[in-house]
Amino acid sequence: MLPKIMMGAQILAAIGAVVLIHELGHFLVAKWRGVKVHEFSLGFKPKLIGFKRGDTEYMISSIPLGGYVKLAGEELEDDKKYEKWEFYGQPWWARILVYFAGPFMNYALAVFLFALLLFVYGLKIPSYVPVADLVEKNSPAEKAGLKNGDEILEIKTAHLSRKINDFYEILSIMQDKAQDGENAVITVRRQNEIIQLETKIEKGKSFGIMPDEKKLPPVFGELEPGRPAEKAGFLPRDRVLEINGKTLASWGEMADIIHNSGGKELAVLIEREGAQKSISVTPLNDSALGFAVIGVRPQFDRYFSESYGVLSSIKGGFIQANGIITLSLSSIYQMIKGKISAKDNLGGPIAIGKMAYTQAKKGFESFVQFFAFVSVSLGLLNMFPVPVLDGGNALFFCLYEGIRGKPMRIKTQTALMYFGISLLGFLMVFVFYNDIYRLFH
Repeated sequence: MLPKIMMGAQILAAIGAVVLIHELGHFLVAKWRGVKVHEFSLGFKPKLIGFKRGDTEYMISSIPLGGYVKLAGEELEDDKKYEKWEFYGQPWWARILVYFAGPFMNYALAVFLFALLLFVYGLKIPSYVPVADLVEKNSPAEKAGLKNGDEILEIKTAHLSRKINDFYEILSIMQDKAQDGENAVITVRRQNEIIQLETKIEKGKSFGIMPDEKKLPPVFGELEPGRPAEKAGFLPRDRVLEINGKTLASWGEMADIIHNSGGKELAVLIEREGAQKSISVTPLNDSALGFAVIGVRPQFDRYFSESYGVLSSIKGGFIQANGIITLSLSSIYQMIKGKISAKDNLGGPIAIGKMAYTQAKKGFESFVQFFAFVSVSLGLLNMFPVPVLDGGNALFFCLYEGIRGKPMRIKTQTALMYFGISLLGFLMVFVFYNDIYRLFH
């Protein structure tokens, strides 16, 4: 019981940190612009505890569904003259900066967390035996004389000599560690014969060999948080036996069916701990990849770890955060078009808590990755110009004012605010229903 309580406390602390960094963005930019902040709250009222310092009351409130900062003069009134220390006393572009600061801080937090993990742990890459299963035509590998099935034993250049134990060591040497233009001698085993081949290092160009994933068994390894496979109830080490009645023998066969499903529901028969179980899953059409996915990786017994320096870690942090944004926008677009189910892909606080608990059990690295994902997703959500999100009129109404040169009429703003409240209320009811439905099904 105590470990679960400790884990729950860690999850609440992490969620609180994501909300805190978001509201801190609004707070700091408002202060920078000279706007008075009346309240800074984690959670929504009624207040639990708090204190006042200067113009601001800092508090923790009882409804843990977010947080807010209450700014002076953020209610628009006709014919009122606002002071510079009031929100509406600021020019429209400055109000946008106050709004944008929250999502930006969430994005920056995600980049920092992803970069930190890359720097500390490196990138775990699936470990394949160093066999050139697929040699690309007209590639440096083919020109050197490599053939499908060759096992690479050693690579030597004037500056290095390396015994090869893992497939990705070959690519690491060819693309990073060796010097551009130098000659390399590759020792390979071909049908029990040891031969040596020569090639010239061409950095920035693919060497032209790939492992063959189709040889892998159809066994699930890591499941991506929030993706269809995890939501459907699959677990690591599940072995897929059939999809829609078709018996499978390899990962490649399974991947082909999922990729070409068009986002239609699939009936999957799996083997888990000696027992068979049927699970339905609806793949997500990923416009960035050009095919449907469910968010799983193959099961590997070992990984090749690629270390990262400071600059490459930061670059990798940006790449991972941007990838989440692209994937999220693609998912929203697919839901709007009706190609994927909102019921299967939207979740609320209960779903987030459940996923957080699952990731926490996997270890610290998975836990931090998940909350980096939550942070960038929260920032993205708050970029949508829906009234009542993050102070309501900040983005949508300020952009209107910037384009028209005058504020939108209060009656129109009020109507849009009520529409936004209704929309947000419907969405909250929907995601809570989804959460509760999943708990009992």
